[in-house]
Amino acid sequence: MAVDRRIIKTKEALRAALISLLKEKELSKITVKEICEKANINRGTFYTHYADQVDLYQFVSDELCCQLEAYIRKLFTLDITSRDGMVDFVKRVFKFCRANAETVSVFTVPHRKSLICQKIVEYSKKYNVYGITANKEMLKRIPDFVEDYFYEYLAFGVIGVIQLWFDNGMVESDEEMAKTIYFLVSNSIPQ
Repeated sequence: MAVDRRIIKTKEALRAALISLLKEKELSKITVKEICEKANINRGTFYTHYADQVDLYQFVSDELCCQLEAYIRKLFTLDITSRDGMVDFVKRVFKFCRANAETVSVFTVPHRKSLICQKIVEYSKKYNVYGITANKEMLKRIPDFVEDYFYEYLAFGVIGVIQLWFDNGMVESDEEMAKTIYFLVSNSIPQ
């Protein structure tokens, strides 16, 4: 069954209004009334789709995470065991961030980045992004618990770099940022 275009437009307007408001203040300070005014939608219509502003926030963050995971899954045709393959992979992640900058930037600020970091850790482990579990020699050299710390360290580091890149106006190219991340990550992995 096809989704009504009006519903799609309404949800998009509400999402855009929330993102805009999150740039100005915290979710706890945003009211449904403000969201509706910014989206030019009446409150009754809002409540047809969402229970409250937290429900809308959860929907937007879940949607972003689903899009990111789907995007990452598509990238696994790349050979990420080589330097060039890993740089290409990271470059495409930066491309995703640039294309979705308005939404991604809202979730990379310090007080909201733990959700995205948790997802990066989850995806990194699930898809073995850094090749940690595939490298048997490396696993012999590090204690079992270090792997979890490593993924946390990298996730928060990568998000910190992305946040700074957003704050600086995304001046550097996706490829420059990918090479920077590759340099930082490769120097964090025990040899």
